[in-house]
Amino acid sequence: MELRSPALLMNLQILAAKDGYSNSMSVKLVAAQWRRSISIEAGPASAPVCALVFYPVDNETFEMCSLFAPEASGQMLKLVRIGQLTLRKLVKDTGSSIFCIVHPGSPGERMAKILGFQAGENTGKRLRMNYHG
Repeated sequence: MELRSPALLMNLQILAAKDGYSNSMSVKLVAAQWRRSISIEAGPASAPVCALVFYPVDNETFEMCSLFAPEASGQMLKLVRIGQLTLRKLVKDTGSSIFCIVHPGSPGERMAKILGFQAGENTGKRLRMNYHG
């Protein structure tokens, strides 16, 4: 499994489109986040299967966004391990905390738990998951 950091903007936009985010506003949002973020992509350079993007909210906190292509399903154990190691290293190197926003009961919530996130504030429609290392 090839890893690259930073992720290529074009690859993030392709992964976002596969996740259903392909309108012009989404394309602009991905580009704006990419400029300020720490990112990593996994898979062949011509067709990565996933990316993790860590957007700095402030000096001590990152918001994580994950993007997965359908082709990632057969490689989830490797991708989970890459995610766990990436999270651990980012927290260790920066002293920051990381959170992600998911829908309660969704595959995103299950993935966040597997990666080591813990449930935080739940509004019913959105659940903040927190990672502290």
